[in-house]
Amino acid sequence: MQPTPIRVMKFGGTSVAGAARLRTVADLVAAARTTHRVCVVASAMAGVTNLLVNDGRVPDPAAADRLMDTFRALHAEVVEALAGELGPGAASLRAELDELEALGRRLLHGMALLEEGPPSVRAQVSSLGERASCSILVALLRARGLEPRYLDPVEYVRVEGDPLQARPCLAETGARFAGVKAGEGGLWVLPGFFGGDEQGRILSLGRGGSDHSAALAAAALEADLLEIWTDVVG
Repeated sequence: MQPTPIRVMKFGGTSVAGAARLRTVADLVAAARTTHRVCVVASAMAGVTNLLVNDGRVPDPAAADRLMDTFRALHAEVVEALAGELGPGAASLRAELDELEALGRRLLHGMALLEEGPPSVRAQVSSLGERASCSILVALLRARGLEPRYLDPVEYVRVEGDPLQARPCLAETGARFAGVKAGEGGLWVLPGFFGGDEQGRILSLGRGGSDHSAALAAAALEADLLEIWTDVVG
């Protein structure tokens, strides 16, 4: 018996920007799941990465709080709009997003205290948008009974080098995905844009990194089709 083919579906920032578009993403994934095993790779919501990167400026404590207040409000609005569909999962999702916000606030306040932004810290900050959007997407897919599995890029996408422009390690990434491909699950959600080095530290793949993540996942999973959705109208 032939194994079910795998499709990688990558959704850009505008495709996951808001409750209506996330519903459309979930619809597309559900339809693809009827014929394929599916790996979803998602960007941060449109504008979130630019917000976090802050044009490369090191924020003062007040600016750090404003940035994270905006981050919190953007995602809380989406969760509120989806709450009726998420059911009991909304509470755990809010807790996950609270943890990401708290982490971002600590990192930005640390930068403010040092009056500098080390590349390793900037890489962690810039990953928060993808982690948040994928947490919401996982909760929505789970609420629809699709049983998604969240894949932490630090564990599955092996990278090295510059924290803000990392190089992928193809062989090791492939080896890490081997268990995913051989397993029983049929739906995986992978945040784009970053991976992990051999010490388990977050490194960014740089601008366009989510497309790179999707290509890496497609190669590692030997997917039969890679779909990149730059804009989904909800």
